[in-house]
Amino acid sequence: MGCKWMLQRFRQYLASKHGPEAVETLFSDMDNIFIKSLQSVQKVIISDKHCFELYGYDILIDQDLKPLTGREKRVGGFDLMWNDGPVSREEGAPDLSEMGNFVTNTHLGCVNDRKKQLRQLFRSLQGQKKASS
Repeated sequence: MGCKWMLQRFRQYLASKHGPEAVETLFSDMDNIFIKSLQSVQKVIISDKHCFELYGYDILIDQDLKPLTGREKRVGGFDLMWNDGPVSREEGAPDLSEMGNFVTNTHLGCVNDRKKQLRQLFRSLQGQKKASS
């Protein structure tokens, strides 16, 4: 089992920190993600009575128990990637994708100051809390 929690224990932990209503909303939001994503590929899913397909989801949630949208550029000092490619490129940078070069927002391979990144994340979270108050 390692350091993984059973789903029920995870729900109990979240409920103790955020309340049962917030947890129910979170799991409802996640259910919608599962349903909508499967509906979007329904026509290409193989339907064969002799086999089955197993799908898994990794969903990141923010401090307010909201699933992340995928439009974020970085989360907690990590670059968001999809299909082995970056989510976005630097603002204002020319699109060089036709030439095989792609100017991205990634910091992979760089020496990253983790403490600085965590301070930036903390400041942005504090700003969000103040704006929502």
